[in-house]
Amino acid sequence: MRPVEKTTPDDWARKNRVYPPSSGMPGPRDPALTPYMVPFTRSFDPALQFEMYGQTFDTVIGVTSSQMGKSDALLDVIGSTMEQRPAPIMYAGPTKEWLNAEIEPRLSAMLKQAPRLRERLATGKRDTRFKKLVGGVPIRLAWAGSASQLAGMAAKLAIMDELDRIAENVKGEGDPFGLLEARGYSFRDRIRAAISTPLMGTVDTERDDETRLEFWKKMESEDVSSPIWRLWQSGTRHHFAWPCPECDEFFIPRFKQLRWKGYPELPSAAEAKRSAFIECPCCGGVIEEKHKRGMNARGVYVAPGQKVEGDVAVGPLPDTTILSYWASGLCSPFVTFGERASSYVAAKLEGKQDTIQSVINTGFGECYAPGSGDVPEWQEVAALRQEYKSTDVPAGVRVVTLAVDVQKNRLVYVIRGWGAGGTSWRLEAGELFGLTHEALVWDQLADLVVRPIGEHVIHRVFIDSGFRPGKPYSLPINKVYEFCRRFPRRVYPTKGRATQDKPLILSKNDVNAKGEVKKYGLDLLWLDTDYCKSWVHERIRWPVDKPGAWYLPSDATDDYCKQIVAEARVKKPSGTPEWVARSRENHFLDCEALQAALAHLLNVHLIAAPAPAESAAPAARSSTPNNPAPAAEPAAEKTSAEDRRARAAALGARMANRG
Repeated sequence: MRPVEKTTPDDWARKNRVYPPSSGMPGPRDPALTPYMVPFTRSFDPALQFEMYGQTFDTVIGVTSSQMGKSDALLDVIGSTMEQRPAPIMYAGPTKEWLNAEIEPRLSAMLKQAPRLRERLATGKRDTRFKKLVGGVPIRLAWAGSASQLAGMAAKLAIMDELDRIAENVKGEGDPFGLLEARGYSFRDRIRAAISTPLMGTVDTERDDETRLEFWKKMESEDVSSPIWRLWQSGTRHHFAWPCPECDEFFIPRFKQLRWKGYPELPSAAEAKRSAFIECPCCGGVIEEKHKRGMNARGVYVAPGQKVEGDVAVGPLPDTTILSYWASGLCSPFVTFGERASSYVAAKLEGKQDTIQSVINTGFGECYAPGSGDVPEWQEVAALRQEYKSTDVPAGVRVVTLAVDVQKNRLVYVIRGWGAGGTSWRLEAGELFGLTHEALVWDQLADLVVRPIGEHVIHRVFIDSGFRPGKPYSLPINKVYEFCRRFPRRVYPTKGRATQDKPLILSKNDVNAKGEVKKYGLDLLWLDTDYCKSWVHERIRWPVDKPGAWYLPSDATDDYCKQIVAEARVKKPSGTPEWVARSRENHFLDCEALQAALAHLLNVHLIAAPAPAESAAPAARSSTPNNPAPAAEPAAEKTSAEDRRARAAALGARMANRG
């Protein structure tokens, strides 16, 4: 018996694998070409885990784009394991066709190519398409869509490829990755692993001010539908980082650093391919394709809380049993920056969300949220903060409105002030907590409706009545309508429609306070939600020094800013617009959409700028730096006739569509 040399999967591959002349890169396999896969393959050995990180893990997760060398890396793991530490292995793929066309031929070729595996490989009837025996130890290829195949054998090493393309519930028997885990319960040092390109999910980044590295932020599970991304963020969250060839600072490459000539304007796909480069987030330097191989060679995986010193990541790891890696598709040696840019630009010019998603997922290894690239980022919303606080009323405010979104356990509200040309300032935003089928929280709202806002009163209030508080409890009274009847001249219930002929349509609500049909009941406003939400997103990118600007106070929270972009407008194949959730928290967006409807109702764009004589009046309160509105409310005796007419039009009580 000959002793087996213990080595790493990448070293084993160098000595045992050769690509045929028909492959894209014929000759001996060189794992150094894809160095971001090397730590991933070594992580399948608990001894190597301890050597790299000083601890062991029972789960290994990899997230990458396509064309990154994933399949070859998995074959390296299978081959080196069967030669050095033989144990049952199960490989689960997304479809039967995947196993037949992609994996089985390559696995068979590798087993016949490596000398020590070839001499122990079973032949004849024992060599089947989906089961290979090496020295009597099985390698099983399973289709992940079959619960019986996933439960068919015990396996010390269980691998699931392209997890995001597998149903999350296999024939009613549960999560496929959970089924895979059960295969290894009889092995003390079992390893389960998954690698995949991510699909859908709203993700964000966070910057470490000490290391200047920008990591993917750990998101709420409800905001991420991608199974592989949820697993990844439950682990160590290692990111593959590059050193900039100009400043030598390490940074984590991702899609948003990709640039081309004329960026951010879209050139032709051909021009994007010729001129693409990466912009260093540290120094702004230009990184070209020729720098990629050197950056990959010095690249290092770094987790949140760690820093890079001497090309080595140092610092503690999160307390978890999952070792997880992410590498950007920009690192691929097989696809250039130009090709990535060309694919993205072509998809954007085509305008199909499915095509754009495919590029983001498979080209860059990042989650895709509907509307990505078209929806403003929350940082753009945050940039609209001005030098006033929520407790202040800027001098340009002439009209104050209130919008309320109804939830089961709270009322979410936004108060906004309107000035010349439709310029607006968010004055207040908050939540009134309490079960909305009970009276207490509505009494709090009543106090808010009558409370003065600086020197103003709240002129109009819209309340979304799409959610009926108390309906599960079979209450005969609709609490929203009951509240609106307390303030019949300035509080109105609303409901939304995806689209309609006009932004606002007035109808009569036919239910009175007793639940009886009433011919002349409460006024109900139907809103075009597409118009209203589009109006809000348009205002985010409105010039801040022009009439109609949309301002926020300096103390507006990040959570508020993120909720404003929590939905995205996409078009169905029929061309009909649809708003889809990017995050489950979108209540402030709903409130601001109601504010857009209030602006349309009150014709705030007709509010006139102050006359020259009025502009000299002293300011009432703090004002916005870019405020085009007057410095103070003009005195009654100095108000021009033209201004009085404009204000009367803006403040009139006439409802939309009423004769």
